[in-house]
Amino acid sequence: AVKSTFGEDVLRNTVDVKIKYSPRIRSRVSGALMLRDIGPGIEDDITMHYDTSKLVGFDEDGVKNVYVEHEFSYDSRRPTSEFTTQTIDATGWWASVHTGIARGIQGDPTNYFRYGGELQRYFDLYDGTRVLALRAMFDAVGGTDVRTDGRIPFTDLPRLGGNEFLRGYANDRFRDKAVVLATAEYTWPVGNNMAAYTFVDVGRPIESIEDAKSTRVFRMGFGGGIQVHTRNTFFTRLQVAASREGDLLFQLIFSPAFGRRERAGQY
Repeated sequence: AVKSTFGEDVLRNTVDVKIKYSPRIRSRVSGALMLRDIGPGIEDDITMHYDTSKLVGFDEDGVKNVYVEHEFSYDSRRPTSEFTTQTIDATGWWASVHTGIARGIQGDPTNYFRYGGELQRYFDLYDGTRVLALRAMFDAVGGTDVRTDGRIPFTDLPRLGGNEFLRGYANDRFRDKAVVLATAEYTWPVGNNMAAYTFVDVGRPIESIEDAKSTRVFRMGFGGGIQVHTRNTFFTRLQVAASREGDLLFQLIFSPAFGRRERAGQY
């Protein structure tokens, strides 16, 4: 509700183990050791607006925890024409579910679990050059009331905002016990090595089951951009995103559309 910033020094060590059951079905076990020191920000310092003594890790001890997660996924996304860039999927599905657990070390009180899933569907509207992509995502934590029991650092909460999830809002603008997101994005070619796209994102943080029943506080971001690529290589996205509240962001992005969110070791 109040604009504020904080500083964070991060040291992370991550490990991934991937298992391929078939060309389309895979699972991944990932883990991360996270060591973080959290402190005041430069502008709109968080200590001026909130009681940081109640924030896990906002002290001299910092945050020290281990997170381990298993993700199971199905991926049939693919281009549909050999004459177009192979960096843009034109048909297929992406479906995934994940569950994870976090524990503090060296006296850190972190103790929570995480779960969620994502579904994507791509529609080829014209010879692999004009594509409609739809996405729905859910991410949540449990085993904690989030606010008073000290079991989860606020930096680990599910979040929205940035250049991929609820575009049009500042990075990590919304955090809570759970988040939901829906996206529609339309892409078309504007040259041999460029494609244009436009999108709409709708999402919100969720505090409780009762909160989830309300439809009054959904946030909406929208915009568009240009993707630069060759036939087989993605280079970058130049994006302009705005929100219904009046935010306006110009972004240079070095990951393709609908990239996979890394939850183990995120910062």
